Amino acid sequence: LGAGATEELFDFTSTYAKIILCTSPFMILQMLFQNFFVTAGKPNLGLTITVAGGVANIVLDYIFIVLLQMGIAGAGIATAIGIFIPAAYGFVYFIYNKESGLHFVKPKVDGKVLLNSCINGSSEMVSNLASSVVTFAFNLLMIKHLGVDGVAAITIMLYVMFILSSISMGYSAGVAPIISYNYGSKNSSQLKRVFNYSLLIIVIGSVTMYGISMMFGAYFIQFMAPEGSAVYKIAIEGLNIFSISFLFMGFNIFSSMVFTAFSNGKISAAISFLRTLVFVLASLWILPAILGVTGIWLAIPLAEILSVLVCIIFLTHYRNVYHYA
Repeated sequence: LGAGATEELFDFTSTYAKIILCTSPFMILQMLFQNFFVTAGKPNLGLTITVAGGVANIVLDYIFIVLLQMGIAGAGIATAIGIFIPAAYGFVYFIYNKESGLHFVKPKVDGKVLLNSCINGSSEMVSNLASSVVTFAFNLLMIKHLGVDGVAAITIMLYVMFILSSISMGYSAGVAPIISYNYGSKNSSQLKRVFNYSLLIIVIGSVTMYGISMMFGAYFIQFMAPEGSAVYKIAIEGLNIFSISFLFMGFNIFSSMVFTAFSNGKISAAISFLRTLVFVLASLWILPAILGVTGIWLAIPLAEILSVLVCIIFLTHYRNVYHYA
């Protein structure tokens, strides 16, 4: 409470956090099984199960919150069930589907492999840690400048960002095994082809994300805040600035994932660390002091633009090492 949350916000977040923390093991399993489905050659099945969990979350939100009047506890339970569904299905699938090349067997511990896996996955770890720290910083600044309504508005915009950025995240995660396979098999011509096509897809996807945010962003906001409310007005004012980040976000996500595919966890982690933490926090420290609330909305776009420059430097430097260009 002393960190800046109001009593009302603290009660809501405390209730929700207790439920989500109990679900965290299933959240980890869900993320693992998503990668396992791709590795096993079943990306469509992984997508279907994830969508099923998301749809269940949405439907149960309506049932628990609107029909049963369970409030924030209902939202937490609905989210927990939406997470549990893909986690449970993946667990059952990889136990009983012995025909798949990937299934559970008696574990054999290899410390070196585990250590290398942790290092290679450090960029994703940094991204997840950074999102929590950055969200906390956004909330503190919004409470200071606009109160609880500002916190609600920035939360909505972060949700919009998560929804739209999932396009780039999904493609990058899906193409990473293909890049890794062609690099490992020393098929440079196919690697270059996949890399170039991916850049084209990422550019088209980024422009599409920006267009969607500009054309339909108001409707996304209306799902979570009534039109004309204080929260809605704050979110709409920030939408035009915040949406600029979608033009650059896809390239940065793809670049980080590419270096993960090459087993260069250090560079991937450096990109993620700068993009999701250093540049954002630096922007939040400097811009609001100069521009007020506008500076808060500009933090993510500026961080993404700076990250593009970093990614270009790394991609240019390593192009002759991995032979992707």
